[in-house]
Amino acid sequence: KELQVLQGHTRIVQCLALSHSGTAFASGSEDGTTRLWNVESFEQLLVLPGERGNVVIALDFSTDDQRLFTGSADGKLRVWRVATGELLHVIPAHDDFIRGLCTTKDGLYIATASDDHTIKLWKAETLNIDATLIGHTHAVNSVVAAGNDNPMLVSASNDGTLKIWDVKKHQEIRTLSSHKGGVTCVAVSPDTRHIISGGDRNDMIVKLWCFRTGELLSCFEGHTSDICCVSITSDGSKALSCSRDASFRVWDLDISAHLRQDMSRGHSDRVTDIAVTRDGLRCVSTSADSSFRIWKCDTAESKECFTFRGMS
Repeated sequence: KELQVLQGHTRIVQCLALSHSGTAFASGSEDGTTRLWNVESFEQLLVLPGERGNVVIALDFSTDDQRLFTGSADGKLRVWRVATGELLHVIPAHDDFIRGLCTTKDGLYIATASDDHTIKLWKAETLNIDATLIGHTHAVNSVVAAGNDNPMLVSASNDGTLKIWDVKKHQEIRTLSSHKGGVTCVAVSPDTRHIISGGDRNDMIVKLWCFRTGELLSCFEGHTSDICCVSITSDGSKALSCSRDASFRVWDLDISAHLRQDMSRGHSDRVTDIAVTRDGLRCVSTSADSSFRIWKCDTAESKECFTFRGMS
């Protein structure tokens, strides 16, 4: 049910990120803008202007929520002040699209992943480059943070592999390989026990891995097109996946990754991203059908739907 029409993005929303406080989330769009929203009311808090035609593909908050980092199709890393929306820095980070971006768990580094096959580490305080991680042989679609005492990264690439990296040593720890095609997305459980990954249209499978050993634990089948995004709830009990087939699924990891809910009666076009609230009870999804939806993870109930006026 449509409850509210929002004045906001004019093109498809590509990415979402929840603040560490859990009170706000950011959305990046093909219209070049990034917008901040209140999680409870969906009130638009800030508009961070971009360049027309420069798609915002990836974003993340600093660990103190004072800054927002965005990565775009022009290969630039932009740094914004959350309180005011001021653009603080523009860094020419890559020679091609930035596809993934995250801050490390200790807040000391920012990682960017690109179509140029590399991952780059930036010092969060100075924004100087710290290292370039080389190992993937095709575009790197996603990078996520893992580990608290020993910060690590996990990356997903069109070369069909996942790689685990040691941030401080700038070294590859392990390569995971099982997908039949490119790996489009990756997530790590908060306790760093599990990795979940999604495959492209040549694979269409969500896979669960043991972080410590790299063992493939389970395969989740059911999507009929590329997996666009995966996530794991804060308690590690459920995995979520969304796809170009317009479906959004919740998998129960406590019972051998059985399908818990198929949330396919909501969006009418590809689901581009999902963000799970800190309590793991709700999630926000966004789609090429011009809408945000809020879901209850346990019941698959779509609680609220917000659509953008004038989106094309």
